[in-house]
Amino acid sequence: MTSHESNIVQSFATHELNLHNGKFKTINTNPKFKAITFLTSKNASINFPQVLVQKIHNQININNNSIKIYIDRNDTNIILNNLIKHNYKILEVKDE
Repeated sequence: MTSHESNIVQSFATHELNLHNGKFKTINTNPKFKAITFLTSKNASINFPQVLVQKIHNQININNNSIKIYIDRNDTNIILNNLIKHNYKILEVKDE
């Protein structure tokens, strides 16, 4: 299997067979991160408290008014709550 196929397989496979030793290994299929995409004003920065900024693992500017952030699944509610309080329009929340 190639590296790009690995992500697809891990989304539905429950076990992996090691061909060298013949042993099965359980695969954790629970996504670790949530991706949240939201609208922001043109070229604006996210005005989160530093405590929340530290919870963002990665940020991608999709276009001039749309940002995608990657966070731990456990932090989803606090980040969404903060986005809503700051009047950001949530476009998408999904497992990554």
